[in-house]
Amino acid sequence: MKREINLFIVLLIGMMGLLAACGSAETPAPTVAPPPTSAPTPTDAPPAEPPAPAAPALSGHIVFPVYDETAGTYNIFMAKADGSDRQMVVAAASQPDLNSDGSRIIYRSWQGDRRGLMERGVEGGEPWIFNAHFEAGRPKFAPDNMSFLFHSQEAGEKPAIYRTSGPEYDVLRRESNPIQGEAPAWTPDGQSFVYKTCLATDCGLFFSHIDGGNLRQLTKELSDTNPAVSPNGQSVVYMSQGSGNWDVYVINLEGSNMTQLTTASGNDGLPTWSPDGRAIAFVSDRGGEWAIWAMNPDGGNQRQLFALGGSIDGAVQLDVANSWGWRGESIDWAP
Repeated sequence: MKREINLFIVLLIGMMGLLAACGSAETPAPTVAPPPTSAPTPTDAPPAEPPAPAAPALSGHIVFPVYDETAGTYNIFMAKADGSDRQMVVAAASQPDLNSDGSRIIYRSWQGDRRGLMERGVEGGEPWIFNAHFEAGRPKFAPDNMSFLFHSQEAGEKPAIYRTSGPEYDVLRRESNPIQGEAPAWTPDGQSFVYKTCLATDCGLFFSHIDGGNLRQLTKELSDTNPAVSPNGQSVVYMSQGSGNWDVYVINLEGSNMTQLTTASGNDGLPTWSPDGRAIAFVSDRGGEWAIWAMNPDGGNQRQLFALGGSIDGAVQLDVANSWGWRGESIDWAP
């Protein structure tokens, strides 16, 4: 009996130890599954590059000369800014310029029996010959459409700047001397102009009031020519061979911040402003053919608008001595 009691005590002590051991063991932590991985949302992606600024929509009409190799002379054409509605405006003529609403045109006539500078309606009509000298050229409408600037050699061996007044015209003077120069361009207020000239050894583009006052030099390169003043009167575009190639440049009207706008191979020149001042048109043969190109005022968004359908560079066989090739030509842009 005593032996059975001892055996029961041993078994009881063993069971209590087993229960204590089980109670002291750590209970495994439940396994937690990681959250599912989701596909990146648009907000997770890096920010997209901003789109390139679109070229401004262009409107209005551009007039331009094209050389006719068979006839040995120029003809003036007009087209919308996208090249559509192309039509010949004046035969045997070049150096066109339009009035402010694009309804009238002035130009240099190369007709054998009717030479000189003329004005008429774009749609036609009898022209007014306001200067019959063979060497006169580059006429420009005043902003008020009431007078023209042009250059001519009739007052001496070097070209000088002239202005019409009603049916008459006279040379502009500075201190009683003719203002010598060429390729004049009005400022929008009609009180001043920019032109190409040389004063002693100083050559380039100059600014002057119509009365000859307030003369100042803007550029200092001999080849700088064919200026055009922006509609807001703040900038001047022009063409120059200063870099060794004909390119388009811009400079502030007071003569600061000169910038080269075109750098492509080939010839770029004859710049003109769009009527709203948001674009510059120019001629170029950079693509292997002469065409009208456009760009923003800072030189961006350069693109071809339309091909000329021929060359702008030629010598008028009727008067080779007074025909200066494409560098003596002009284009214009009006509404």
